Amino acid sequence: MSRWQMRPRALLFVLSHMLPLLLLQPLLLLLLSANEAHALNNGVGLTPAMGWSSWNYFRCDINETLIKQVADAMVATGLRDAGYKYVNLDDCWMHQRGPDGRMLPVKEKFPAGMKALGDYIHSKGLLYGIYTAAGNLTCEGFPASWGHEGIDAQTYADWGVDFVKYDYCDMTKTTVPAQTSYEAMRDALNATGRPMLYSICSWGTGEPHKWGQEVGNSWRNGVDTFAVWDAPGARSLKLPSFLQSILSAVEAADHPDYAGPGGFNDPDMLVVGLEGMYPYGIVTECPEHIVGCKPGEYISRTRWGQVGGLTVTEQRTHFALWCLLSVPLVLGNDPRHMTQTTLDILTAPEIVALNQDPLARQARKVWVEEAGGAQVWAKPLTGGRIAVMLLNLGSVARDLTLDFARDLPDDAARWARTVQLPDDCRDLEPGCTEWAKAGECEHNSAFMLDKCPKSCPQGCPKGDDSDGPRATALVRDVWQREDLGAFTSRFVATHVEPHEGRVVLLNFAEPDAAYADAATAAGAQAARRRIAYGGNGGGGGGRGRR
Repeated sequence: MSRWQMRPRALLFVLSHMLPLLLLQPLLLLLLSANEAHALNNGVGLTPAMGWSSWNYFRCDINETLIKQVADAMVATGLRDAGYKYVNLDDCWMHQRGPDGRMLPVKEKFPAGMKALGDYIHSKGLLYGIYTAAGNLTCEGFPASWGHEGIDAQTYADWGVDFVKYDYCDMTKTTVPAQTSYEAMRDALNATGRPMLYSICSWGTGEPHKWGQEVGNSWRNGVDTFAVWDAPGARSLKLPSFLQSILSAVEAADHPDYAGPGGFNDPDMLVVGLEGMYPYGIVTECPEHIVGCKPGEYISRTRWGQVGGLTVTEQRTHFALWCLLSVPLVLGNDPRHMTQTTLDILTAPEIVALNQDPLARQARKVWVEEAGGAQVWAKPLTGGRIAVMLLNLGSVARDLTLDFARDLPDDAARWARTVQLPDDCRDLEPGCTEWAKAGECEHNSAFMLDKCPKSCPQGCPKGDDSDGPRATALVRDVWQREDLGAFTSRFVATHVEPHEGRVVLLNFAEPDAAYADAATAAGAQAARRRIAYGGNGGGGGGRGRR
């Protein structure tokens, strides 16, 4: 059993949402109240937070006019209606403490004050987020909350704040564990009586995944995520050690047993829609383009310039991974100026729905190729459905197989049934062999599986296929929002591009029911052929349809 399933907030959420036993809720509250005394107990964040943060794109160049424009853009572009509700100010908004000890903003940047800004954000149907840190200073050197947790929490409540990000800078002189620092602000937020989502940002210090469920709504597992695909790419850019790649962030957040309703791992903000980013920091190796650089020298953002950036395929995979991992979806781009491609990625309804599924389970790797070039991830969903990503980490396009018995053994065993296969398998057209050589099995899969199953690698039964019981599932392409048919024993995603994660939704079913549903969607003969032979999934994202 996962660790999160045993925790009070998660248990109460699952019972109250997944079972129609509403009369038990008062009793459950009484039973759990003692355990909740030192938990977050804020009633928010039962699914991962969705919103926007100023940091990735604007850094310290923020002011109330900009924040209002972003709020307006989130409404106008449909981001708000897609689920992105939080508008979060990151570092650099604060100036100093006033005579009463309360934090004051930079007046020139926020002349109307922070409450007025929050009122504007709320008037747009959005929620208001703010940043501080556990040390004496923030990461950019502004006053932070050490020793002022109570007054800062109350100030935020008075301003109408709905989200608090708590960073971990200027902690070199502290003698208490990271958990203790974060519990202090948790208790201060609880004491205000205002529900505020609490985002822990210790960069993995103190292994927050082990205690985060009792302290915050999410916890950063590692250093800042940069717009570069993998660790070799990050090394080629000579990035400072506090910046990591997309795949490194995924590995850092790979703690599915600790996440669940109300508390989630956090691999950092999204970098979808960024053409590149501006690193900064002390370098151990000098990037070739920086003239006069010396190892050990601090390089500013301006001097370093814009580097990195993900391809469109990598951005889609990055976003889909964040959704399957059930982690916060916090945008880091400029919502005022987005391409249609960026907007389509960020608002893909069935991909976003995976992130917001109320079961709130994090995907886990269920298969890793021995050579390391491919992975299969699976995420349980409500209603017994399963979201699966077939991830190509290599440099060439390839077919990837989801083997039900290998990758989803419990479901495959539960749904194993005797399925009658045809007595033989043959091509029905004289041109099948040549068509297959020309790539038609990938580009025209429905026709080829119907007319040329013998010539297609995913067509006829091979290897472990037998007449014994096997599981059958209906498969849907989540990006394309297209039913692909029913598949027995396995699903083959064809022509998965380099760094592409093909995302499908599985719904295991009785074979006869699967046959009927697939026949309705795709035509009886083609569906029957596809079911019988464990067919192809090329239509969901293959070449020519991306």
